[in-house]
Amino acid sequence: MLEFKVTRYEKIHYYENVFERPYEIIGLIESLDEQISESEKLSKWNDWMTSGGQPYQFGMQKRVNERYKPGTNEAIENVLAHLESRITKVSRHYQEEHNIDIGDLMPLSISKYFVGKEMGPHCDNYEGTINGPVISVVGYLNDDYEGGELYFKEQDIKIKPSAGSVVIFPSKEPYFHQSLPTKSGVKYMCPGFWYKR
Repeated sequence: MLEFKVTRYEKIHYYENVFERPYEIIGLIESLDEQISESEKLSKWNDWMTSGGQPYQFGMQKRVNERYKPGTNEAIENVLAHLESRITKVSRHYQEEHNIDIGDLMPLSISKYFVGKEMGPHCDNYEGTINGPVISVVGYLNDDYEGGELYFKEQDIKIKPSAGSVVIFPSKEPYFHQSLPTKSGVKYMCPGFWYKR
């Protein structure tokens, strides 16, 4: 099992060596697309659009299928279990360091940014939102692309994540963050959110 390394920027933590063999995870996810049916745990690649249905596409996304019937595809189950267990481990580390209750991890998804795609500055939980996330978690499966850094403008922190790393930060203001444009290659990432019920 890999031991993670953490770099702290106040409440923004950058964990390296979180996922084991991240490029193998990408290969498996891509190779299974033709075999995935609607009854399986992870959907096929679908357009990844802005919230609110605005016609702007970032890339493609796979989501966990809530209608999933257990035991359909062991490989998919193993990949998602690995991602969830490692994200949970570093998230609990973050929780202990900041002495906060982060709640429960919502189902993960896997997303990819194409060349030229970006996501502008935003928070994942705006002031006045009822039952929004406490912390945001972004896992990165590869680093063989140019651009695509995670940038926190208010804190003036720019992170170019390595393959297998995770960035954790508060979901509320002033932690506005953005994904800078991907200049070449495809960026694979795994966003997650912790909610208190």
